[in-house]
Amino acid sequence: MELVFIILIVLVVAFIFSIVGLGGAIIYVPLFYWLGIDLDIAIPTALFLNCITTSSASLTYHRRKMIAMQMALPFIVTSVLFAPIGAYFSGLLDDNLILCIFSVIMVIAGIRMLLPIESGKTVSSGRSAMIGIPAGMVIGFTVGLLGLGGGTFVVPLFLMMGLEAKKASATSAVFVLFTSLSGLLGHIGTGTIDVSFMLFAGVAAFIGAQVGSLTMADYMESRTVLKVFGIILLVIGARIIYCLI
Repeated sequence: MELVFIILIVLVVAFIFSIVGLGGAIIYVPLFYWLGIDLDIAIPTALFLNCITTSSASLTYHRRKMIAMQMALPFIVTSVLFAPIGAYFSGLLDDNLILCIFSVIMVIAGIRMLLPIESGKTVSSGRSAMIGIPAGMVIGFTVGLLGLGGGTFVVPLFLMMGLEAKKASATSAVFVLFTSLSGLLGHIGTGTIDVSFMLFAGVAAFIGAQVGSLTMADYMESRTVLKVFGIILLVIGARIIYCLI
């Protein structure tokens, strides 16, 4: 029964998070932990589901020509290099410390989603690299350390760099795919992998993301969904902090 419940949750989370170009790990990690799954399993599983969700969504966004790959590339390259470093350090930290860091990031991300972020003037490829290379280093390390995909950080950056909201979310999906894959590979050597659990949840993530990405591309504005999830992230972040006190 617990596995069925988790699969249903993954299906819903993949549907909603694919709309805003995220993988859902920011929900999966604390959720799996509350269900009694150790962090050394929860984090790589969340990264795996991020890969499935964002690859499924990216297929849709690529067909609709919504991905600004040139802008995303500097972020992707450095994040992929630094995610395994974060994965290595995650095995050295106490679970409560990781959850504490996680909750702070969730609260910050939730507040960011509730605030209006207007698209700025489109930057040149050179300036995109100047922003993306150092930002990718920091985001990549955080991805590996906490099992995040990094989408909550790059979406506002893409908006400020000139992408409109739907393209920013679609481009974020590609970024999260690469960073999550890099972080997952780092955890394969240091964490524990539950293959059967990953496979069942992965199928649910792929289906949910296909439906979610098609819904966003054809019918929805991502700004409204960002605000809804801002509230959800604040609630979950507060819940983690409460449990740690």
